[in-house]
Amino acid sequence: MKGRIDMHGVKLNRFIYGLARICRDHLLQEKWLIAPSLRVGYQWLDTVTRSGQATINVRVKTLKGMVLDIAAPEMARKGMRLVSNRGGAILVDRILNRLRKTSPSYLTSLPISPALSQTVYSSLKEMRSAAIRPEDLGIDRFEHPEKGAELSLILGQFLEDIRKADLIDYTDALDIARKSLPAFLPSLTHTLLLIPEAEDMSPLENALIQEIPSEIVHWIPVDRPLAEPEDISGPLTNAEMLRWIEQPLAAPPARENDESVSIISATGEVNEIREVFRTCISKGISLDDVELVHTDSSTYLPLTYEVCRRIQADLPDTAEPLVTFAEGISATYSRPGRCLKAWVSWVRSDFSQSILSSMIDARLISVPDMESDGPSLETLSALFRRLGIGFGRDRYLEKIDELISGLEKQGNRDAPSLGHDDPAANRLELQLKTARVLRVFLQGLLSIMPNGDADSHNILESAKKLITTHATNVDEFDAYASRAILEEMTDMQRYVGVEDEDELSLDMWEWLSLLPDEVRVMGSGPRPGALHVSNLASGGHSARKYLFLVGLDDSRFPGHGYRDPVVLDSERERISSKLETASRRQKRKLAGFACLLARHRGSILLSYSCRDLLDDREKFPGTVIVSAFRIISGQREADQRDLLTWLSPPASFAPDVPDKSLNASDWWLSRICSAREIANPEELISHYFPHLWRGIEARKNRLSPDFTVFDGKLARPFATLDPSQADGPVVSGSMLETAGRCPLAYFFRYVLRVEPPEEFALEPEKWLDPLRFGSLLHEVFYTFVTETASIQWPPVFERDLPRMKEILNALASDYRNMYPPPSEDAFLEQRRELEQAAQIFLREEERLSGRVPLYLEVSIGMKPYGKGSTLDVVRPVRINLPNGKTIRVRGRIDRIDEAEDGFCIVDYKSGNPQKYEDPDPFRDGRILQHALYIDICRAVLQEKHGPASRVLKFEYLFPGRAGQGLRLSYTPDELSEFKTLMQHMTGWMAAGSFLPTDRRDDCKFCDYVSVCGDTDSSTGASARKLANESNVDLRYFRGLRKSD
Repeated sequence: MKGRIDMHGVKLNRFIYGLARICRDHLLQEKWLIAPSLRVGYQWLDTVTRSGQATINVRVKTLKGMVLDIAAPEMARKGMRLVSNRGGAILVDRILNRLRKTSPSYLTSLPISPALSQTVYSSLKEMRSAAIRPEDLGIDRFEHPEKGAELSLILGQFLEDIRKADLIDYTDALDIARKSLPAFLPSLTHTLLLIPEAEDMSPLENALIQEIPSEIVHWIPVDRPLAEPEDISGPLTNAEMLRWIEQPLAAPPARENDESVSIISATGEVNEIREVFRTCISKGISLDDVELVHTDSSTYLPLTYEVCRRIQADLPDTAEPLVTFAEGISATYSRPGRCLKAWVSWVRSDFSQSILSSMIDARLISVPDMESDGPSLETLSALFRRLGIGFGRDRYLEKIDELISGLEKQGNRDAPSLGHDDPAANRLELQLKTARVLRVFLQGLLSIMPNGDADSHNILESAKKLITTHATNVDEFDAYASRAILEEMTDMQRYVGVEDEDELSLDMWEWLSLLPDEVRVMGSGPRPGALHVSNLASGGHSARKYLFLVGLDDSRFPGHGYRDPVVLDSERERISSKLETASRRQKRKLAGFACLLARHRGSILLSYSCRDLLDDREKFPGTVIVSAFRIISGQREADQRDLLTWLSPPASFAPDVPDKSLNASDWWLSRICSAREIANPEELISHYFPHLWRGIEARKNRLSPDFTVFDGKLARPFATLDPSQADGPVVSGSMLETAGRCPLAYFFRYVLRVEPPEEFALEPEKWLDPLRFGSLLHEVFYTFVTETASIQWPPVFERDLPRMKEILNALASDYRNMYPPPSEDAFLEQRRELEQAAQIFLREEERLSGRVPLYLEVSIGMKPYGKGSTLDVVRPVRINLPNGKTIRVRGRIDRIDEAEDGFCIVDYKSGNPQKYEDPDPFRDGRILQHALYIDICRAVLQEKHGPASRVLKFEYLFPGRAGQGLRLSYTPDELSEFKTLMQHMTGWMAAGSFLPTDRRDDCKFCDYVSVCGDTDSSTGASARKLANESNVDLRYFRGLRKSD
């Protein structure tokens, strides 16, 4: 030991110096070092070792650990074990529920919940540590006598229940230890018991220590606040003066130009953490010279972890962690933790397919049999999304079996026509292999699921199987998290399921969903090269040069003090002076903070968040910040206003100088927010962010009036784009209307074949989406008209309504099985809408006379629908355009009626007729189905019925709630411009000019909105490009948009 300085130049505080002397003077003697935690004790020994003093035969123990060591033989003889905090709360929960049933009183008249049980147990535990017995809780000591009587009863039943279960609480353990001490003392004859003078003990713990002979116990002096440090000669630094934080007026005068204390504010807690690292960078401080102490684990631990993870992302994969956490990291960040939370959500949502799909995509759950030459996880995930399960446990295997059966049938049917190396055969084989792997996975996952009426014990068993057999484990963090979560579940199983489930208010699913948030893993002491993070209660023991204290706003520290809602402060004072009140707890908290500052030797940074980023409200420094300012500024009468004036601008997302940047993003933010202009910004962006530069160039071109390759212009269009070419596309009504609405959307869907991911997602208040709703209605009308038209037409409402309802109910039941509704209300609501549409259809057809349905679901250039119709044609129909070119078209016509002098085409629309009521029947190319079907039907009808066959009109029928039976009719003469419009459309298709639409309304239901981004910007740019006559490539589209 070299004086009072360790090998890193850090001064030793009074306690470490005293511990080092004992280790020197009793080098080989066995020593028990009592510490607040094992981790803190090892930090003390590390500090002593760094000072040059060897620490031999020193065993670190907590006071509780020593008590259990002494009591262990007697506990083992009687078969007792210590009740855990969780077990104690569950026992109290059972007691409260029993009392609520038999004799409800003050507390048990309230709804019993885990939170209430935990609060009551905390109060009981505190009373037990103060040696308070049930009979000590006289009714005269409580505001409400019935509360005193009930608490006495609860405490008595708690003690009785733990003894029945062969359990003891810590107070019992202390009592056993005191009785066992005489037999245990001989083993301590040659042992020194080293205890810091500041060790926080309960009255019972203190009584036990007093019974140990004084020659064994060595009390090591510690630094005390409000006093000159004995180990420091010469003037104190400003950091050392903070020991007077509780009484700033008594502190010695501050030293000028002393930078040992810094006070900063930050815009949000995340920027407090970022500023810690920025300070290290700007001042050249090594991370392993810093300990970060926070006041709020739930806020600062995840923020520190996330900030470090972003910094670590820029470092090599082999880089050591930048931070160690004394409390560990929340298991929520691990794959097993996230898997457990998602699994609970999946079960509680009635096995929602979308949740399991997200679990697979995020790789939270392992899929077995993913061979190297087998399907990828992406392929499996895409296949799973298309299954159409929706929700319901029983539907998973049912749907995957249907898929496998269909693929096997398809393979058997197509095998003779497909060669071994045919791409279609290979695709089918991969699909089938993927489906079988998916089935094995789903069967394994479903096999571990508890039954719907499973008790808590069985639910926990299922959760344990999930973690051990299905949750993904990739790295050390996942492995530790998995082990810790399993340990917590095992502990919970000890206390649930052993008695009647009805006596527990605990929702096991809710407990499991919160478990990963509460479990912390990878806790560690300080390590070389890493900043160390600890909390205020256990921090400040690493003896590092720099102590950064964050979270010192007035809402966090000292805060308002916890007030026990069960035993009020006034009641505590009447029960026993040993029970702590809120004011005494607050004083102890401040005294602990002062002790932390007093024992530190080095520089200190105090920090608080001055703004709540979520609520966007101002926050203020706590009293300790103001006191520290009074000490270091010399302004002993200063107030909060003086402090706020003195402080530098708050730390924010942008560092105040580029040299404090944590990464490239920080540097750019700093430069952008700086008053100095950046020289050659475009050159810098193009060099460092080429992808961003390409995006800027693209945006610039898109906003210009010129039509460029960034707007959908193909530099070298290929011939197969042109529908008039022999190898060009065969077009349909939906293709043409997509092209007329937005050429770029046509390019995405039919040229690039980019489609949004298929996912069976449910809306909570809706059963069928518009497409499936329309398909169901079409099937109802097809079935009804097929039956009725061959017997008697037009239908008679009263006569035919029952049959229509039978058809509707049967098909609705089939659709319900294929697409399960989110609720019965959602199903009934849309079934009522379907019934209304069916009735409107009947009424409208009853009124119509002079024509009879002749052909239904006519397929032209497509596979037949169902059994097909006699008018079906496999080949596409050719349509001649005014310029002499020919295009091939296909389509499926809902219905063709035969009238006295010709034919009428009917197309059912279940949606809103608004867009079809435009004065322009084509809406500038957006509606083309009517004219296309007239030309198609004319061709096939003349071929079957002779050249004299005429198409009289095309008719849209809107039987839905929005249309109320509206019929919109168009004669061939009214649609005579169709072929001219088609000539324009095929012209820009052949030219490769796929400009986005020029009207924002066209984007409302487009699948590619997320690709285009700001639709106002893109449609406005397209309008300007169309208006620019110099864009000759847009002449065809301009002709199509004549009215726009």
